[in-house]
Amino acid sequence: MPDNVRLTSLTREFLLSVLFYGNRDKYLDLYEEYKDIEIQKSTTGNKKYVAIVTDEMKDLLAQYNPIDL
Repeated sequence: MPDNVRLTSLTREFLLSVLFYGNRDKYLDLYEEYKDIEIQKSTTGNKKYVAIVTDEMKDLLAQYNPIDL
């Protein structure tokens, strides 16, 4: 990279390719971390779920008796 370059003028693809070819292990570690974060976001991270519980289901839950195995 040239000296005194404005970092905002560099593309994401360019920076990733420099990282990939310059320090492949670091790139792969960061990519693995990114994928883990994306999986967490898609499964639990930023989602809110609403469950509709009927009175019948409430009664069944109140009567629940766990069995020790």
